[in-house]
Amino acid sequence: MVASKTDVSSDEFPLLHSKKHMDSLIREVVKYNDRKAIKYVQANNRNGFLLPLSSFWILEQYMVEFGKQGSTIDQFINFIIYSTQCNEEEAAECLIVALFNRFEETFVKAACQMLLIRWIMKELRQCFVIVVLIQKTHAFCFNI
Repeated sequence: MVASKTDVSSDEFPLLHSKKHMDSLIREVVKYNDRKAIKYVQANNRNGFLLPLSSFWILEQYMVEFGKQGSTIDQFINFIIYSTQCNEEEAAECLIVALFNRFEETFVKAACQMLLIRWIMKELRQCFVIVVLIQKTHAFCFNI
């Protein structure tokens, strides 16, 4: 959220001495970066990232936006990859687990709605079949 300070010190923040200038400055920085993520060095000498995100009126628009290739979600995953040197699956898992830990009930509800539970059950059934085949093979080998 953009700060809404009205009496910003021009000595401390020379580029942001009014909201009008701050909004204009932010728009220019976002435009300069082709509406992509902005990487910068923080005061503690660590990399920081800013993600431009449009505002929408309805949730469905966010769903569409987040589902696009190169979306804010993709950029966020790329920050995790860049910062930790992990792979895409590990970064996605990190984000998904964090969302689960933060919003467990909502996560489970959404997972059910997206049929993830059915996929998991299918995978478990396949694992069960493999276990049964191993047991039968094992029993057959000892009966010889």
